[in-house]
Amino acid sequence: MTFREIYSISRRFSDTMSVMEKKSGNMKKNDRISIKIDSFKTLNRTLGYYENTPVFISGGMPGQRAEVLIKRKRQSVCEAAFVKLLEAADYEIPVSCPVYGQCGGCSFLSMPYAMQLQAKEDYILQLLQQHGFSFQHYRGIHPSPQTEGYRNKMEFSFGNAEKGGALTLGMHRRNSFFDIVPALDCQLIDDDFQAILKAVVRHCQQKNYSFYHKRAHRGLLRHLVLRKGCFTGQIMVNIITSSQAPFDEEAFVEAVRCLPLTANIVSVLHTVNDSVADTVAPEEVRLLAGQDYLDEQLLSLTFQIAPFAFFQTNSAGCEILYRQILDMLPEAHADLILDLYCGTGTIAQLISPKADQVIGVELVQSAVAAAEKNAERNNLANCHFIAVDVLNVLPDLLDIPDVIILDPPRAGIHPAALAQIAAYRAKYILYVSCNPTALIKDLALLTETYNIADLSIVDMFPHTPHVECVVLMSRVEK
Repeated sequence: MTFREIYSISRRFSDTMSVMEKKSGNMKKNDRISIKIDSFKTLNRTLGYYENTPVFISGGMPGQRAEVLIKRKRQSVCEAAFVKLLEAADYEIPVSCPVYGQCGGCSFLSMPYAMQLQAKEDYILQLLQQHGFSFQHYRGIHPSPQTEGYRNKMEFSFGNAEKGGALTLGMHRRNSFFDIVPALDCQLIDDDFQAILKAVVRHCQQKNYSFYHKRAHRGLLRHLVLRKGCFTGQIMVNIITSSQAPFDEEAFVEAVRCLPLTANIVSVLHTVNDSVADTVAPEEVRLLAGQDYLDEQLLSLTFQIAPFAFFQTNSAGCEILYRQILDMLPEAHADLILDLYCGTGTIAQLISPKADQVIGVELVQSAVAAAEKNAERNNLANCHFIAVDVLNVLPDLLDIPDVIILDPPRAGIHPAALAQIAAYRAKYILYVSCNPTALIKDLALLTETYNIADLSIVDMFPHTPHVECVVLMSRVEK
């Protein structure tokens, strides 16, 4: 059976058997049931039926039978969390990851990659169709050049796999805030990252360091962040600790810089974070060795990446994405291109040959400083960057841009900013989105004055439910 056949199964009633043999009307919060997953609702949310009652599940794949935990019961539907796999779908393939299913990182690892692409493409196209959006040209879905070891950045947490267990380093266990699943054999990272991960765990165990307990807010070790310039062979190692106990910085540097790696560690950092929130907050950053940045190359340009700067996590896939953007831009040379939510200015700099002037707008001051520095290093005199909220800068711009590029945060664009963007009446708007739901919301307003001229889908995140969309819109008189 092909994935398209599985994906397009109508919402039939499944012959599920209950773990507790009870009628659906008696189901309540925290009950556990066995259910056959019928179809995708979104790429990270599935649908099954239990005694004729629709159950929406966070996670899972069509064709699987799973044990799920009822999180919410309403009159006619239930919301549930995926607990464990009871029976694999007939299309699933063996995986070598020892913690697949326990870690929430790569939920599609057992699905053949061609079927992953089909699922993502079907979802995007059906979503657009369901909301009444049509497009003149479709460029298809573009696979990632790498499906394993493609991550150029990973953030790991210190902890233990079970209460009282040994110190480990990895990802949060599925549906758990406290338990950590070891990531020493993660399929998404390359051999260098795995070697560093194992060396850090070994070193910290030998030093008898404690990990930070999130409930008690006590302990030393919090996170390890690894970054890599995949095309430059440069690695950054950043260990995040609290200030509650001594940390031997010199010994840590020796432990990681002596490793036989294919790439070179050019930066070793120690970030001190005493915030109670479980986030990597740069309260104090100490440079222990090397430089406080790494370089990455994309499509002949070089970008300097700071420790906490945003950069696409799949370098090879990022080149595919940016080539699509370049190909989809109108062929005519533009007087002015406006790049909103520009981050560190990667898109602005790559498209600069297509315009007399490119202006990037970004709220984060450090990102703008990095964009300016990178534009200078790349000898791009026609790129300029402004550190201000998009809502505040738009009323002050006098020239109407030929093209507006939008690459907003995952939540999408503030409605007030979106209205201002549409009112500018630029000839074209090119929208880059990592969140299809937010894209649909924003298209509802933009398509009042724009037609969707071109659509491309890029899989930047193999084995996960995430995908990138690029939409080119052209202004029409209505």
